Amino acid sequence: MNLLTFQNTNFNIIDQAGQLWLRAGEISSALGYADESSINRIFARRASEFSNNMSRSVKLTGQVQERGVRVFSLRGAHLLAMFARTKIAAEFRKWVLDILDRETAQPEPKSSSATNLAPLQRAISMLITRNKHLSPIDADELLCQRFAVASVEQFSEEQIPMAVEYIHKIMAQWELVERAALPAPIKESYHYPLSAADPYDRKMGECQLTPSRLLAPQNRQIELEVVDDLETNGHDVTGLKMRILALRDAVERTESARLDWEAIANALDVLQEKIRASTVQYGKNVLFLGRPNQQCGIERHVYRDQI
Repeated sequence: MNLLTFQNTNFNIIDQAGQLWLRAGEISSALGYADESSINRIFARRASEFSNNMSRSVKLTGQVQERGVRVFSLRGAHLLAMFARTKIAAEFRKWVLDILDRETAQPEPKSSSATNLAPLQRAISMLITRNKHLSPIDADELLCQRFAVASVEQFSEEQIPMAVEYIHKIMAQWELVERAALPAPIKESYHYPLSAADPYDRKMGECQLTPSRLLAPQNRQIELEVVDDLETNGHDVTGLKMRILALRDAVERTESARLDWEAIANALDVLQEKIRASTVQYGKNVLFLGRPNQQCGIERHVYRDQI
C-alpha cells in the first residue's frame, strides 16, 4: 500500500518496519489547515502524549538534498485529529479508524477438510457414547470453548490432534470417577464349617481346641475374617472387633504365662531329682556346709534337720 486518499488529499505512505506513516504536511491539508505549521504547533503543545511509535522525524531524500520530515503513524494521526478544531476533523478521525481496523484485522481461519476432521468426529462420537447425558451440541460446545473456535469445522490441522487427546483425557477421568463410586462387592454367603476351626492334621470333635492351637500361625483367624467381611459390606462392627482382639490378647497372655510356668516346673523337677539322688547316695542326715537360706522353700526342705 503506497497511496491512501482522504477526500481530495492523497497520502504518500512511508512504510517502516511494517507500519504505515503519514507526513505532517499531508495530514495538515486533510484536516483543512493552510499549511504544516498548524500541525507542528499542535504537536509541540502535546508532544508528551505522543510516543515514539506515534510520531518521529525521518530523513527523506528529495531531488536536491536530504531533508527531515515529521511523520505520524495512524494512531498518531488520529490523536492529532482529536486536538484539531476544524470542521472536517471528525470525518478524518473516522477515516483513520477505518484504515486501522483494516490493517489490524485478523485473517479468517481456514476450515479443516472433512478428511482431516474424521479423527476428531470419531472421538466426539466416542465421548457421546460414553456419556449418554451429553448431547452432540453440548460436546461440540465443550470443545469449541476449550480451543476458542466458533465451530468444530474451524479446527486447524494443529488443533485436531490436541482436541482428540483432550477428549481421551476426559473419558479417562470419567472412568476413574466411576470406579471410585462403585460399591464394594458384597459377600453373599459365609462358609466356615467345623473343620475351619483347626484344619491341620486333626478332626474337630476328637481333640480339644486349646489356646496354643487357636494361636498357631498355620491356622486362619476366621473370626477376624468374618468381621472384616461384615465391615466391607457396610456394617459397623467396631465394638465386636474390639472384643475379639481383646480376647485374643488375653489368650496370648494366658498361653505365655502357661509356657513360663511349664519351664519353671521343669526346672524344679530337675532340682528335685538331684536332691532325691543325693539323699539316696549320701543318706538323709548329711551335714552340709554353708548357711541355708531360710527364705527359700527348697533349702528349708533340704536343710530342715540342720535348721
